[in-house]
This record gives sequence, structure tokens and C-alpha cells, in this order.
Amino acid sequence: MPTPSPGFALTLRAEAPADAASTRRPAAAVGDAGGVLTALDVVETGTDHIVVDLTCDAVDSDHIQVIADAVAALDGVGVRTVGDATFLMHTGGKLEVVPRVELNNRDDLSRAYTPGVARVCRAISPTLTRTPGKSTYVLGCEK
Repeated sequence: MPTPSPGFALTLRAEAPADAASTRRPAAAVGDAGGVLTALDVVETGTDHIVVDLTCDAVDSDHIQVIADAVAALDGVGVRTVGDATFLMHTGGKLEVVPRVELNNRDDLSRAYTPGVARVCRAISPTLTRTPGKSTYVLGCEK
């Protein structure tokens, strides 16, 4: 089996009966399903139940479901949610675009963005090369 990686990390919230095995059984189910447990957090306790977040690495998207099914198959354990950490990181975007040139008026804005940017986008080829000694990338242009 391929090695689980943080690129397919998940956090699974599960509710289990409050007993001596309430964290051990779900954690073992993750390992038995081939996942790598990276964190276990108790998020709620009661006299008869405990809710835990199990954070673990999987091999791929299908493996995330295999891990969730393994925990859900435990007697008395219910899976409340399964979150794919990679998708959650992208919620709302993860990059910010900051202009490298000053935009002082509408003409500047028109040159930097639509329609000016459309002309540049049409000229960009799918190749991307790194300029030696620079921290920026240069897109090759087709004529």
C-alpha cells in the first residue's frame, strides 16, 4: 500500500460511549484501515459519551472514506463529520493577489486588468520557467 501523506489529511469527529476504550478503539480503527493517526483531541465529554476529533493522513480520497467507514463500523461509535483538511484549507481561497505596480487611476486599472490582462493571457503559453537567481517565474509567450 502507498504511504499516507498530509496531502490527504482528514479530521473525523466521532462520538463513542464513555468507557475505558472510548479513544483507543477509534484510534486503532484508523491504524487498522491503513491511516496514520497524527492527533486525537477530546472535544466533548458527558457521563455517557465522549466526542473526539481524529486527525490522520490517508493515501488518497478513496482511502479517506475507507478510514471513515472503519471508525463508523465500531459498535456504539457514530461518525459526526469527516473533513478533508486539504479542501478545508482552500475554503475561501488561500492566496492573495497584491499589485506589484501602483494603480492610480482608471487607465492604470484598465492596463493591469480587463481588458488589458485578457491580451496578456492570450499570449501566455502553458510553459512556466524559473528565472535563475530570481524569486519570480516567467511565463513563455507565443507569437
